[in-house]
Amino acid sequence: MLVPFIALTVAVGVFGVFFVTRDLSERAEDALNDDLARRVVEARSFLHERELYALESASYAANLQGMVAAVRARDEAATAQVLESVIALKGELSIAVATGLDGIGIAELRPAAGTHPTSERGGHWRELLFVEEALRSRSGDRTVGTLAGSETPMIAVAAPICAGARACEPVGVALVGIPAATLLSGTASLGGSSEGRALFDANGRLLTGRGIAIAAPRSLPARPVRRSIGSGDEHVVVLYAPFSLRGRPGGTVAIAVPSGPAFAAARNAARRLAITLIAVIFAVALAASLLVRTIVRRVRIVVETNRKLGAGELSARADVPAGDEIGELAAGVNTMADQLQAAVETLELRVDQRTEEIRRLLEQRTQFFASLSHEFRTPLAVILAQADRLDDPRTPSKNGRRAKEITSTIRLSAGQALEIVNDVLDVAKAESDRVALRLETLDVGALLREIKPTIEGLAVAGEIRLELEAPKSLLASADRVRVREIVLNLADNAVKYTPRGGTVRIAAAAEGDWISIAIADTGLGIPHEAGERIFEPFYRVPGTEPMHGRNSSGLGLVLTRRLVEAHGGVIHYHCPFEGGTVFTFTLPAAARSR
Repeated sequence: MLVPFIALTVAVGVFGVFFVTRDLSERAEDALNDDLARRVVEARSFLHERELYALESASYAANLQGMVAAVRARDEAATAQVLESVIALKGELSIAVATGLDGIGIAELRPAAGTHPTSERGGHWRELLFVEEALRSRSGDRTVGTLAGSETPMIAVAAPICAGARACEPVGVALVGIPAATLLSGTASLGGSSEGRALFDANGRLLTGRGIAIAAPRSLPARPVRRSIGSGDEHVVVLYAPFSLRGRPGGTVAIAVPSGPAFAAARNAARRLAITLIAVIFAVALAASLLVRTIVRRVRIVVETNRKLGAGELSARADVPAGDEIGELAAGVNTMADQLQAAVETLELRVDQRTEEIRRLLEQRTQFFASLSHEFRTPLAVILAQADRLDDPRTPSKNGRRAKEITSTIRLSAGQALEIVNDVLDVAKAESDRVALRLETLDVGALLREIKPTIEGLAVAGEIRLELEAPKSLLASADRVRVREIVLNLADNAVKYTPRGGTVRIAAAAEGDWISIAIADTGLGIPHEAGERIFEPFYRVPGTEPMHGRNSSGLGLVLTRRLVEAHGGVIHYHCPFEGGTVFTFTLPAAARSR
């Protein structure tokens, strides 16, 4: 077992040295690339700062007091005087020019170190594209460009000299420039004459360069491009990156770094690591051979215990001291054995519980069918008895009244049976979540006032007074037909169990995001022990019977609860201290009423 392990360890070590060496080289190259990218970012950031400086200087020159009048008069002396104040304030400028609308320089100042700025005129600046754009600008926008062909390459900004108070009416252009040689001075030191950096304009012409000479890019890159030059220790890596001026391609920044020093450190580190790694591999292989023997001996105890448990010996336990992973494994096996033994011991109890639950469900089913048969028995018995009377020739008849009375009784009993069937079907649909709702924005108050005559018709036979409190603008998101059915079921139930002279009160109110509807009566009330059983099919509170000659299928509250829950609401009841019952259900409020 140990020989393959040691051979595998050695092989892994050899491959490890190879991959680590390659990884170190890749890391060195990544570090080199990161260093180049960092230097490029610094260079572009400094370029942007210098661009902002030039933009500010051009705007200052174009808007300086007296500039518009001097340019309009093409007064060289006055224009030069204004430009001198610009150069005095903005000491980094290498040129300051003011032209007329024809693009010909009126005054051109070039500061020299330690001397008064020299003044010229007559330069044709309109030949530069960015100057032409500034002269044609009516929005006062400044334009930026490069001057690569001049004696001192620079980045220049042209700002229109506007005469209008509101809109810009150019009378000329103020142009300032910053020497390109200063644009790379803000980047980090490269630390060697063999390293270099350069700046090229959009046409690939060199603006400035330091250190080693860097070839111009083949084309303006859209993103940073890395190129390699030379081989061995003389290998140089150049990163070309584009920069922009006022959102337009301005040129290319190039940074060159020799790769030899970076990869030399990686090679030395890889060599030392390879020696160390090989020594560690052999040491680990030796230690592993000793460790494996100990581990195998302890694992065998756990395996044997597992086999005994699989054979049904649930009292078997693994005697392995805890403290390491094998000890945790043994403890886990022992815990599993304890749980398995406990599960087996309680299995019969659980089977008994499930059996009892099944028996209860069967009893409920039997009770349901018995109740259903009982409910059908009365109307069917009446129908059969009346049919017998209709066929009995001894039944007295007077002008056909006998047949009308009998058929009326049959029709009433058949209606009762049909009502029971419909209620059973509705309850079955509700129990299987097949209640179809047509939701709409429902005015609850208007619906209650609409069905008030129907409820009064139910209450009038028992001389019961009806009170309705239905505020306006109670809007619910509900099914009109189903809500009507809910209210009528609860109101009919209240009338059935309220003595003569009693009161049934219906009230609706808004409660946050819900509309609450309460149906209260002054009837017999519901005993506390009935609890939630009143919502079971065919359940009746012992000792109570419907009043006023009314019948009850025993399914009304079941269906009502399912319809309320289908809307997302809840229904509950309570019996006030003074007597009677109050059923309350909720419906979700419509968005407009929230």
